[in-house]
Amino acid sequence: MTLIDRLYKINEGIDNDYITYCYWGICNIILWFWGLFTKCKLSDKSEREERIIVSLTSFPKRIKYVWLPIRSLLCNTQRPDRLILWLSKEQFPKGENSLPRLLLNLKKYGAEFRFVEGDIKSHKKYYYAYREFKDDLVLLVDDDLIYPSYFISKMYEKWKISDKPSMVFNYGQRLYSAQGELLPADQRVDVLDEDNDSRTIMAGSGGGLMLRPSTLSPLITNKDLFLSLTPYSDDYWIDTNVRYSGLKMYKTRGGKLLQLYIYKDFRLWTINRVDGEDYLKRLNDYMINNYNFEPYPQNK
Repeated sequence: MTLIDRLYKINEGIDNDYITYCYWGICNIILWFWGLFTKCKLSDKSEREERIIVSLTSFPKRIKYVWLPIRSLLCNTQRPDRLILWLSKEQFPKGENSLPRLLLNLKKYGAEFRFVEGDIKSHKKYYYAYREFKDDLVLLVDDDLIYPSYFISKMYEKWKISDKPSMVFNYGQRLYSAQGELLPADQRVDVLDEDNDSRTIMAGSGGGLMLRPSTLSPLITNKDLFLSLTPYSDDYWIDTNVRYSGLKMYKTRGGKLLQLYIYKDFRLWTINRVDGEDYLKRLNDYMINNYNFEPYPQNK
């Protein structure tokens, strides 16, 4: 069991929000020293039929910390074939010279940095990877989470045993009540347990989301549309497209996530929790009017 795995195990046993936030702060200090003074032991790339492409994005206020999530992924027991951090040229005009040394040091472990025109916000996480690696397995992650050593292998094993075409995700929110009624945004709770092919949960991409892009409708990469309907939420847009494309949805047993505690940080989930109701209605209205498809019916 690695240091991160042990920290995860302790994290799962804490049921108080205040203590959890304090614990995250302690973990950040521990992991900073872990990253500075320990070598990343790279596992051999196991033989598998599919390539696994880990894809994420970040922005200037978060860039000095993103090396920790990336390092945790590169040190996983199931090694990805590629790990790509997509960044906006507008936000990082000097390219790699804009990046901190701790992040650049991860190139020797296989980290890649790709600079793209414009800024499509969190949608950078999937947009470019879905266009470039259509027939590979793309694993989406966030830049403010630390991932345990078993994270990639758990996602891949779940995907292998799923009925295809499928999508596997690690974190989600319950959309419907026990009576089958669509819940308002402020009543949707996190789902930690495993769930097979459930459309009662909205998949979150940050905790980990794996699929083969070629199984999705081309609608997923309609830039003008997603910037109009869900400008700050890749989660709602991906989840809607997964449903529209007819993919089966499998949730792993994710447990509590271990987050970076960044002072005065900007987190998209705070916007999405507030605007989730509006996003969902917009998506429902648009898909019904243009595709005769309702991704989130009022009753299941």
